[in-house]
Amino acid sequence: MNPARLLEYEGNQLSESAMDELAQLPVQVATLKSDVEYIKRDVSEIKVDVRRLDDRVHELDKRLSDRFDALQKEFSSAKVWVLGLYIGQAAGLLFVMAKGFKWL
Repeated sequence: MNPARLLEYEGNQLSESAMDELAQLPVQVATLKSDVEYIKRDVSEIKVDVRRLDDRVHELDKRLSDRFDALQKEFSSAKVWVLGLYIGQAAGLLFVMAKGFKWL
């Protein structure tokens, strides 16, 4: 239904410019509908891209977690080894001090 005709039936007399705007209203609505369709398509493409990125981030997080776990195990074994070196160094220093003070 034409909005200009509807206003004529209600008894409102509009100027020519208002009638032209009302006549262009269906064209403007159709343009908006097509624009909305393009926006919906773009949003759906963005959602797909975000899901792909989310999957990649989760995969990267899992790989990094595995690597950090491996490094943590290596550091644990290195701590024991370094502790042995410190004890050996302290024993060597005490031995040298004992020799220097002629305790041995």
